Amino acid sequence: MQDIQNTPAGSDEYITIIASTVNEVMKRFQESGLAAQGYSIAGPVGRHQFAYVGEAESEHLFDGARMIAATFFRAPRAE
Repeated sequence: MQDIQNTPAGSDEYITIIASTVNEVMKRFQESGLAAQGYSIAGPVGRHQFAYVGEAESEHLFDGARMIAATFFRAPRAE
Protein backbone atom coordinates (compact mmCIF):
# COMPACT_ATOMS: atom_id res chain seq x y z
CA MET A 1 0.00 0.00 0.00
CA GLN A 2 1.31 3.41 -0.93
CA ASP A 3 1.91 5.78 1.96
CA ILE A 4 -0.19 8.92 1.77
CA GLN A 5 2.89 11.04 2.42
CA ASN A 6 4.58 9.66 -0.71
CA THR A 7 1.75 10.66 -3.03
CA PRO A 8 3.06 13.20 -5.58
CA ALA A 9 1.92 16.72 -4.71
CA GLY A 10 -1.15 17.78 -6.62
CA SER A 11 -1.97 14.29 -7.84
CA ASP A 12 -5.10 13.64 -5.76
CA GLU A 13 -8.02 15.97 -5.19
CA TYR A 14 -9.69 13.54 -2.77
CA ILE A 15 -8.27 11.08 -0.25
CA THR A 16 -10.54 8.79 1.75
CA ILE A 17 -9.21 7.22 4.92
CA ILE A 18 -10.97 4.09 6.19
CA ALA A 19 -10.50 2.67 9.69
CA SER A 20 -12.37 1.01 12.54
CA THR A 21 -12.78 4.21 14.57
CA VAL A 22 -12.95 7.96 14.05
CA ASN A 23 -9.85 8.33 16.23
CA GLU A 24 -7.86 6.03 13.91
CA VAL A 25 -8.98 8.00 10.84
CA MET A 26 -8.01 11.34 12.37
CA LYS A 27 -4.70 9.99 13.67
CA ARG A 28 -3.80 8.86 10.14
CA PHE A 29 -4.85 12.26 8.75
CA GLN A 30 -2.58 14.05 11.24
CA GLU A 31 0.37 11.66 10.87
CA SER A 32 0.23 11.95 7.08
CA GLY A 33 0.50 15.74 7.15
CA LEU A 34 -2.54 16.14 4.93
CA ALA A 35 -3.56 19.47 6.53
CA ALA A 36 -0.15 20.92 5.63
CA GLN A 37 -0.73 19.71 2.06
CA GLY A 38 -3.96 21.73 1.90
CA TYR A 39 -6.52 18.99 2.58
CA SER A 40 -9.66 19.58 4.61
CA ILE A 41 -12.60 17.37 5.38
CA ALA A 42 -15.12 17.16 2.54
CA GLY A 43 -18.17 16.13 4.54
CA PRO A 44 -19.40 14.20 7.53
CA VAL A 45 -17.44 11.26 8.89
CA GLY A 46 -19.62 8.17 9.05
CA ARG A 47 -19.97 4.43 9.17
CA HIS A 48 -19.99 2.77 5.73
CA GLN A 49 -20.21 -0.69 4.26
CA PHE A 50 -17.93 -1.17 1.26
CA ALA A 51 -18.33 -3.40 -1.78
CA TYR A 52 -16.17 -3.77 -4.85
CA VAL A 53 -17.92 -4.42 -8.15
CA GLY A 54 -15.62 -6.08 -10.67
CA GLU A 55 -16.04 -8.19 -13.75
CA ALA A 56 -17.65 -11.00 -11.76
CA GLU A 57 -19.87 -10.58 -8.73
CA SER A 58 -19.58 -7.77 -6.24
CA GLU A 59 -17.48 -8.49 -3.18
CA HIS A 60 -17.91 -7.02 0.29
CA LEU A 61 -14.68 -5.47 1.51
CA PHE A 62 -13.51 -5.76 5.11
CA ASP A 63 -15.53 -9.00 5.40
CA GLY A 64 -18.70 -6.92 5.31
CA ALA A 65 -17.81 -5.02 8.48
CA ARG A 66 -18.97 -1.45 8.62
CA MET A 67 -16.01 0.90 8.80
CA ILE A 68 -15.56 4.58 9.50
CA ALA A 69 -14.68 6.61 6.41
CA ALA A 70 -13.67 10.24 6.05
CA THR A 71 -12.97 11.94 2.75
CA PHE A 72 -10.58 14.86 2.55
CA PHE A 73 -10.50 17.34 -0.34
CA ARG A 74 -7.86 19.61 -1.78
CA ALA A 75 -8.83 22.11 -4.44
CA PRO A 76 -6.59 22.00 -7.52
CA ARG A 77 -3.92 24.66 -7.44
CA ALA A 78 -4.25 27.45 -9.96
CA GLU A 79 -1.13 27.78 -12.05
